[in-house]
Amino acid sequence: MKYFILFLIASTFFITHTFGQGYTSISGRVLDAQTQKPLVGMYLEIPAKGTWTSSIGILSDENGHFALKFPTVLLANAVLKSTKVGYQTQEQSLATMKEKKDSLVIVAVKQPLVRYDSLDVRRVVNSAMARMETLYPVNPYWLTGFYRESLRFDDTLVKITEGVLKIEKTPAPEKGTEGEYIKLLRGRRFEKEDRLEEWESLGFGNSAALVTRSLETKLPDFLEPAVARNYQFFTERYLTYYEGNPVFTIRFAPQDRRVKGGKIGQMLVDTVSLGILSITYEFTPEGLKDVMKAAIIGSGNFVTEMKAFTVTQRYHQTQGLYYLQEAHLGVALANRKDKKVIPAIIGIDFYATEVNSRLSTHLKDNELIGDTLFPKAVLYQDNFWLNFNFLKLEDKLKSFFLKK
Repeated sequence: MKYFILFLIASTFFITHTFGQGYTSISGRVLDAQTQKPLVGMYLEIPAKGTWTSSIGILSDENGHFALKFPTVLLANAVLKSTKVGYQTQEQSLATMKEKKDSLVIVAVKQPLVRYDSLDVRRVVNSAMARMETLYPVNPYWLTGFYRESLRFDDTLVKITEGVLKIEKTPAPEKGTEGEYIKLLRGRRFEKEDRLEEWESLGFGNSAALVTRSLETKLPDFLEPAVARNYQFFTERYLTYYEGNPVFTIRFAPQDRRVKGGKIGQMLVDTVSLGILSITYEFTPEGLKDVMKAAIIGSGNFVTEMKAFTVTQRYHQTQGLYYLQEAHLGVALANRKDKKVIPAIIGIDFYATEVNSRLSTHLKDNELIGDTLFPKAVLYQDNFWLNFNFLKLEDKLKSFFLKK
């Protein structure tokens, strides 16, 4: 059995005190030392510990960059934990990082392909479902995260909406009630005025309500017992790793095209805890027709047809339970006006930045958002977010708005 050792270097850490309000910022870059290429999707987290009930974290971006802000009081005894599926988990004390201000080296081991003689995949899936109440939250909690929605119309970026959301999570909501109650802490949107009448109606209204859903509040239908029997599950013949445990890659698809709302995709399941680490799927052509019953429809002379719908959810473990880490929705549309077809793509992203397991208050009805039509902005400024954690836009997108 061969082992491939990958070195992940989070280099050039800068420790600065920000805003005079007891916050510290750590910034740097995550690289693969073997290839010298940036590593996207490394989750850098300060786990909850003792009486501190919040876990704070951020992902490295497309360029491997990250910037994490946290209360300065955590410098005394907290650690920075780095996790990503397929890589070895590492921890380093924040106090050490402050003193040394040097590179952090994370060493991760990848296993080669491991073959199975046999595996009852459906039994694994059923067992994972049976353990939901022990692996995911059962009590209400707070989730804070960064939200981004983008719209490309005819291959041109025409709108970006961003916000920091505070979410009251109610696991296993009663029938007829919601599992997520969302408050906007700070937000903005940028729009291009060109051909506004053609694209302004494209959207879901409150897209945040879709992308913040998680397993403990809304189980995907293909995992519900009554529906799961209509799906086939099969495993890839290899294991990857997460937090030192081997992980199954399980693929799924409808047994036939008549399955309502059919989806094709894959799950990553921890072989030890049986926790679901990620779910990715897209609707089948027949399933897409079922979605179209609640389709995004344009106004006036415009009619919108949904061409594709993809969903990704990833989870991470903190304090022994699995919480939503990030979620992505992608929708491809065909906007029709007369005989002309204009393609459009909606991207909706959510990145969890804080989990607080202790819910002491509740959001009021007048605090809840009804849509994602956040206040309009002109200049793109990173300091707009104050002490909130966020993910930067790619430079090419940021410069696009600066030209306005």
